Amino acid sequence: MTNKESLNIAMFSNAYWPVVGGLERSVATFADDLRELGHRVLIVTLAFPGAEESEETIFRLPAVKEIGGTQFSFKLPVPAGLKARLDRFAPDIVHSHHPFMVGDTALRVARARGLPAVFTHHTMYERYTYLFSRESQALQRIAMAIATEYANLCDRVVAPTASIQRMIRQRGVRVPIDVIPTGVDVEFSGSGDGAGFRRKHGIPPDAFVLGYLGRVVEAKNMEFLAQAVARFLQESPDDVFLAVGDGESVTTVRRCLGEAGVADRLYLTGALGGRAVADAYAAMDLFAFASRTETQGIVLIESFCAGVPIVALDAPGARDIVQDGRNGVLLDDGASAERFAEELLRVRRDDALRGSMRRSARERAREYDRRTCANQLEAVYRRLCDGRPRRRPDTGDPWPALQERFATEWDLFREKIAVITAAVRGEEEVPRLRSR
Repeated sequence: MTNKESLNIAMFSNAYWPVVGGLERSVATFADDLRELGHRVLIVTLAFPGAEESEETIFRLPAVKEIGGTQFSFKLPVPAGLKARLDRFAPDIVHSHHPFMVGDTALRVARARGLPAVFTHHTMYERYTYLFSRESQALQRIAMAIATEYANLCDRVVAPTASIQRMIRQRGVRVPIDVIPTGVDVEFSGSGDGAGFRRKHGIPPDAFVLGYLGRVVEAKNMEFLAQAVARFLQESPDDVFLAVGDGESVTTVRRCLGEAGVADRLYLTGALGGRAVADAYAAMDLFAFASRTETQGIVLIESFCAGVPIVALDAPGARDIVQDGRNGVLLDDGASAERFAEELLRVRRDDALRGSMRRSARERAREYDRRTCANQLEAVYRRLCDGRPRRRPDTGDPWPALQERFATEWDLFREKIAVITAAVRGEEEVPRLRSR
């Protein structure tokens, strides 16, 4: 395979549009940019109400919709029609974006077809176990261990930031790890119409706007953020809070601001897309972010594109993007909501500091141009595909394929048995599985 040959890339993800989140945006961004580089990309994902399916670009597996009242779907065991679709597509490489459900299917496809498998560790999965149980430490250990062992069944892992690379290496990932962030369209994200956005949503044109954009869910530490914002608004009676997004924590945000007597200065738009997102960033003067669950934080980069400084907790994702004192503020992860509010107020009241941070933010954003990131991922694909045949030849002998299928199922089975057994026993370390 030469560097001029295009690749057929099969991406597997449990979630995709119309679900809105950083992972879904990452899959879509890389798929679009890889196509711009001349490659074909097929996204294999789950069925979802109102979701698009395309003969050329998207294949949806049957699924149980909206489990547990969330946006997410759960894969049914029979991937109807997938084999025929992949036969027509003839993938050169498999890229998995989850370590379970559709991720298992991705590994089966890669093994059966003799293709390299890449896994992007998008999420700190243990931070989302509250959706199923609020008290289970065993469930958190299971989530971490499954992601680790799944990574070791793949040929290569992509980490969105250096922090995540270090974290998963410490957890036991042994295969090579490349740090490749999800890129953003720097020019587009920095070209919003802030004044027009304020007019549309009834925000006073001269008000100082503290902003947040993202899912309004518990995993984003929204109650903490709302408490800090409430205190900020109490101390700055002419300022407002703009929250762009939706989720189960909307009621929490309203309650916190209501209890503080500042609910009348909350502007909650719901989820937005396209040009409206760029306009929302342009309408903000300062961005507040308290999530501890990020592996990258795409919204932080987009905020910088618009020249909006950030106050955030020092956590994975934020610490890789925000440079404390230069383009924003990083507070200790254990800081109180009161301390967070104090920093918001300090930056808000120092026009010179904020101006310097705005300039530095725009400079930082250019490092995350989406085309640069797509080129980095393409290089990983080419290194893995170099010297491999385009497809495994069909010899007419079914036995090798059966052996490979059995070995794959055994690897997936023992991965899950090992991590669940260790978690139930309360063991801190999961026994490392020996690779084939």
